Amino acid sequence: MSVPGAIALIAMPWPLYERPSIQLGALKAYVNRRAPDLQVEIFHHYVAVGACLGIELYQQIAAGGLETEFAYAALLYPERREALADGWRRRHPAGKKISLPEIASRLAQAYKDLLERVDWQRFALVGFSHCTWQLTASIYALRQLKSRYPDLLVVLGGSGCGGEMGASLLQTFPEIDYIVRGEGEAALLELAQALISGSAPRQFHNPNILCSGQPESAADGAPTRLAENQIADLDSLPLPDYRPYFQEIAEHLGPAPFLATLPVEGSRGCWWQSATGQGCKFCNLNLQWQGYRSKSPGRLIHEIDALSSTYGCLDFALMDNVLPRRGVPEFCQGLAHLHQDLRIFVELRAGLPADQWLQLSRAGVRQVQIGIEALSASLLKKMGKGTTVMDNVWALKCCAEAGIAVHANLIYDFPGASAEEISETLQVLPFLISYPPLTPVRFFLGIGSPLYRQAAAARLTLTGNHADYNIIWPKSQFPHLKLVKQGYRVKSKALRPSWRPVLRALKAGERHYQAVASAYPGKAQLSWREGGDFILIKRLKPRPPHENFRLKGRSREIYLFCQRPRALNKIQRQFPSFSQERLLTFLNGLVNQRLMFRL
Repeated sequence: MSVPGAIALIAMPWPLYERPSIQLGALKAYVNRRAPDLQVEIFHHYVAVGACLGIELYQQIAAGGLETEFAYAALLYPERREALADGWRRRHPAGKKISLPEIASRLAQAYKDLLERVDWQRFALVGFSHCTWQLTASIYALRQLKSRYPDLLVVLGGSGCGGEMGASLLQTFPEIDYIVRGEGEAALLELAQALISGSAPRQFHNPNILCSGQPESAADGAPTRLAENQIADLDSLPLPDYRPYFQEIAEHLGPAPFLATLPVEGSRGCWWQSATGQGCKFCNLNLQWQGYRSKSPGRLIHEIDALSSTYGCLDFALMDNVLPRRGVPEFCQGLAHLHQDLRIFVELRAGLPADQWLQLSRAGVRQVQIGIEALSASLLKKMGKGTTVMDNVWALKCCAEAGIAVHANLIYDFPGASAEEISETLQVLPFLISYPPLTPVRFFLGIGSPLYRQAAAARLTLTGNHADYNIIWPKSQFPHLKLVKQGYRVKSKALRPSWRPVLRALKAGERHYQAVASAYPGKAQLSWREGGDFILIKRLKPRPPHENFRLKGRSREIYLFCQRPRALNKIQRQFPSFSQERLLTFLNGLVNQRLMFRL
């Protein structure tokens, strides 16, 4: 029998190993503040799995994309194991290191150990976090749990339950009793309190809670009702509780086996989406939120300082979909005043003001993910990015000069891309040769994204879940599920072969950049030095001789004036002694040498 006052929350593989689950930490802290008598136990099961597999192998598996789901799918559906094993061997980066039957055996044993060492009957509710690559793991785990304890109630929540996805999971898997498809804190508290009081209602005040057996129409949930049940003031949230994670790390790996990175949350939603009404047309990262909310800079600074002091950590990752637009100078200044050697990761948009790149660097931002996505003006517009090619190139330049490591993607096979846009992309790529290479990512249609919702207008025919999932899910379940990656047919001429030169150029650029980085580690590949009335510019090559340039007098002044994007007429006004023809000749010369970029 369940004991009133206790719930359990579980994070299955495959989150990043060096980070605690912010979802579990935030939920535990919120429930403990609002209901101190309600015991919340957390299990980062991926910690035990990492100890079983070895951290290096765990991280390699976790980075494998959709094929990562194969590991627990082989346990869920033994009849599909042969096909899954073949796909694992051919498609997963870890496929040559460990066979699927071997990893499945280890995963099964690790979860069996968890089931046997915990008295699960003392919990009124067990919750599973479903985010990136956790679906098959979570379904396997809750199915095993329910087979031993049929009366135990389980709930699934997280970003993978947003929009249509949550209701489809509830209708497909009878082992799931409840789904939380939006913001989790208030929903989990209401659900837990109801169950602990002895009732198991079919309908809740919070529309984020879906119940097994609930009419499908009741699962729709108007966005306004979902928004009404969100936490308006994020500053009011307690600090996430990461103590269980560090206890589990010590239990499975011993004291301080690595330096952990603590996730922090500065906002929910996307300010660009809120400002435009749809945001980037390919993005479906905000299905669980309605609107945009952010913490104040002071609160976020306090949170980083307090977490650093509590857990002895200096590495942080902002989990926001995008860095808040307002308060960046205050945030950076406050972090700098902590006088700690922080190392912070953030995701942001290109187009930041000039001074904010250096401010971020001085505050401790060492890695960023920039939403580049395209290098064509019209293609950026089709994507709804709201940025320019110049914004993207300049962002890479600013990060290089500020000592910030950059991760950025280039989306190819985007529906509706033209041959001219592909050609423009090819023309821009040589100017990026001295910056970290962009990662090519094939476009996929995300469920709930603006492009998915406007498929007919975009001349797309929806075909249901993407065919890549066929290998995972049985035919009896596949049609009923709504999964993140959706299939489609394009009604316009396919341009996939036209992207091949772009992919080759990206690969060549990566080889060049890595060769220079290996030969001259830690050095900027394009840099300049001030000489008073002249400057020296150097572009490193994998082997000497390097490219060296000297600019003197007015040439130096023009180059320095163009360290940020400038319109030609502004350059002309700044240097009136130059005729337009002479100025253009000089600027075009710098462009031809790839020392300056021009649209």
